[in-house]
Amino acid sequence: MLANVATPIGGAYVTRAMAEFGDAAVAGMAIIGRVTPIAFALIFAMSGAIGPIIGQNFGAGKHNRVRTSFNSSMVLIVVYVFPVVLVLYLLRPPPPLQTCSAQRGVRAI
Repeated sequence: MLANVATPIGGAYVTRAMAEFGDAAVAGMAIIGRVTPIAFALIFAMSGAIGPIIGQNFGAGKHNRVRTSFNSSMVLIVVYVFPVVLVLYLLRPPPPLQTCSAQRGVRAI
């Protein structure tokens, strides 16, 4: 149960800390907060899925499978992250259009 309240409390703390830098900082944080879960959903899913797999194999004493599972998950994440970062980089608006995409203060952040 404590884990369920940690995220909202942490989010409130970070939002409060960002509020000291103004509305633009909070808006920039909100934009990033919306893109991150969508862009990196596979990583978040992997973190929940790999634990039981590794735990079951470790409990069964199959340490080779633990090592293989861990290494395979790391390869999958690296293979996934680099293309996602590249796509996010390429889909950003070009410099002339960046003036239309968000307020000046949000763009600066």
